[in-house]
Amino acid sequence: MLSTRDPAASCWYASRGTRQTLRFIHTVDKNSWAAPADVITLPADVSQGLPAAASTSDAWYVLSFDADANQTTARLDRSEHDTLKFQPDRDIATRNVGIQDIYLHGSYQVRFANDLVNVGDYVGLAGATSSLAAAIVLPRNDL
Repeated sequence: MLSTRDPAASCWYASRGTRQTLRFIHTVDKNSWAAPADVITLPADVSQGLPAAASTSDAWYVLSFDADANQTTARLDRSEHDTLKFQPDRDIATRNVGIQDIYLHGSYQVRFANDLVNVGDYVGLAGATSSLAAAIVLPRNDL
């Protein structure tokens, strides 16, 4: 059961024409959820996928893979609990693999594909009072 000290959140990707962007929803009580909202405004040539959401005592965090034509970045965005306006917090890792060469849906069906980067479902984010831990997979070698 949720209490005001146990916030919950969910993050997912939504198709926007030829790209995907992230949406976020949260609650800080056990009775109501906020309206879904975009996580962050990105350039039109960037797609996002494989999100994970977590909370510390003072902020929400969203981990995502953001890819443009040339590279993919595992990125962390942050928002204060009371304002819900996400801002970039840090880039965790960047590789020279563009959106045409990486699969950002986390799918079992492409686990044996050898012509694109598939990071699978190996994305995690956990928050505690003043700590945050992220787990990602982003290959070191370019295609």
